[in-house]
Amino acid sequence: MIKLRKILSFLISVLALAPVCALNTAGSADAVDINTLNSSSVFVKQQQSYTCTLASNVMMLRRAALLRGDSDWQSITEDSCSSVLWTSCGMRFDYTYNNISVDCERIYGNSTETLKKLLSDHPEGIVAYDYDYPHAVLLTDYTNGKFYCSDPARCCGTGRIEATQSLVNTSDIEAYWYVTTNLPKPVVKSVINTSTIDSTSITYGNDIKMNLSASYGSGAYQYEIDANKPSSNNWINLRKYNSSSTYIYHPWETGKYSIRIKAKDSTGAINTKTYTFNVTAPKLNNKSTINKDSIMFGEDITFSLRASGGTGGYQYEVNAKKPGSNQWTNLRKNYTLSSYSYHPWEVGTYELKVICKDNSGNTSEVNFYANIKAEKLVNKSTISNKTISFGSTVDIDLAAQGGSGSYKYEINAVKPSSTNSVNLRKYNPGTVYTYRPWEKGKYLITVNVKDLSGNVKTKTFTLTVK
Repeated sequence: MIKLRKILSFLISVLALAPVCALNTAGSADAVDINTLNSSSVFVKQQQSYTCTLASNVMMLRRAALLRGDSDWQSITEDSCSSVLWTSCGMRFDYTYNNISVDCERIYGNSTETLKKLLSDHPEGIVAYDYDYPHAVLLTDYTNGKFYCSDPARCCGTGRIEATQSLVNTSDIEAYWYVTTNLPKPVVKSVINTSTIDSTSITYGNDIKMNLSASYGSGAYQYEIDANKPSSNNWINLRKYNSSSTYIYHPWETGKYSIRIKAKDSTGAINTKTYTFNVTAPKLNNKSTINKDSIMFGEDITFSLRASGGTGGYQYEVNAKKPGSNQWTNLRKNYTLSSYSYHPWEVGTYELKVICKDNSGNTSEVNFYANIKAEKLVNKSTISNKTISFGSTVDIDLAAQGGSGSYKYEINAVKPSSTNSVNLRKYNPGTVYTYRPWEKGKYLITVNVKDLSGNVKTKTFTLTVK
C-alpha cells in the first residue's frame, strides 16, 4: 500500500457516473456503540451524481465524530464539508476536518484480507473505492463472514446493507480513505436485540404480536419472553428459549403490561429488550331486559340478564323499589345466570334496576318500570242456610276473587234486638266461620274481604232464626 496522489486524480474525475440520492438527516445519537454507529440516522445519500466519494467520507466523519463524543455530528454534511474535502478535480487525497485527519491509500492484489484488517482497526469504517466502476461506498464492518456497507447511490438500499447489495465488489477495491486520528474504541455488543411488538395499546380481547429478531451475535438466535401483569409485581415466564421468530400473547387483564424479550446467540450472549403496552377495556354495556312492563297481579316478571364489552365474567345485581316506597330492596346479588324471575306481591308501579359488574369491577346500570295491575276485587263469600232453627249453627264460607290476593275476612252481625253492628271476627285469612245465633228473629250478616292493597269489598246476608 502506498500513498495515492497522482494515481487517483484521474479516477475521481469520473465520479459523475455515480447515482443520485437525497441526504438523510435524522436525530443525534446518545450512546456510542456498534448499534449507534450502524444506525440509519448516521448514513446519507449523495446530493449529486459525482459526489459518491464525498458522501461516503461524510458518513465516515459522522461515525468518527460519534466515537469521539461530538454532539454535533449531524451537522457534518456534503455542504458543510465540501470546502475542505472537495476540489475542482474531485475528492482530496488527505484532509483534516474538525480535528479529524483522513488519508488515502491504495491496495494491490486481493483486497479481502486487507479490508478485514482495516475494518477491525477502524470501527468508524473506511471509504472503499472501485475505480473500474467507478464508485465509492462506506464499508462499516465485517460480521459473520460478510462485509457490510452504506452505499450513497440512490438505487441502493438505505442504511447498513450487505456489501453484495451495493454497486461495488469488495474484491475489486483498489483504494480507500481512512481516519488517522486516534479515536476511542466503541462499546461492542455481541448481540443486538431488534425484537419489536406490534402495538403499544390494544383493546381487551385482542392479542399482542411479538416479532423476534437479533443481529451481530453468533447466529442461531433463541428468544425467551417474560411478562409483568398489571395485578402483579413479579415477572412470569411466557415462553422459554426457542428459535421461533414470532410469539402471540393474549392478555387476560386490563391495565399496563411490561414485556421482556431476551435474545441469546449460540455463544450464550444475551441482550434484553423491554416494552410496555396498555390493555384498555371496551365500554361495559348492560343489555339486560324484562319480559313485560305491565302484568296482572299474580304473574312474574322475568329478567333476561345480558352484557357486552368490559372484561367478561359478568355478575348481576337485581333491585326493586316497591310502589309507594323510596327504598331499594335487593332481590339478588352476584348472580351469574342469564335469567331471573321475580314475583311482585303488591299492585302498582315498580321501579326495577339491574347492575352488571365485569371482572375488572366496572359496572353498568339499566332501569325499568313495571306496572302490576289487579282484576276487580269480588267478594264471593256464601252462607250455608238463610233460615235455621233456634239452637242450630250456620257456616259462612269466606272467598274472594281478583284484587291483589292474600285475602283477609272480617264478619259483623246486626242482631234482631239491636240496630248496632256487632263484630263477630276481626280480619284474618281463615276461610270458614261457624256462627250460632242466640236470638230468634232476623239477623243481618256482613262479610268484608280485604286484599293486599287494602281494597275492601262487602257482602251482606239475611239470616232468619225460627
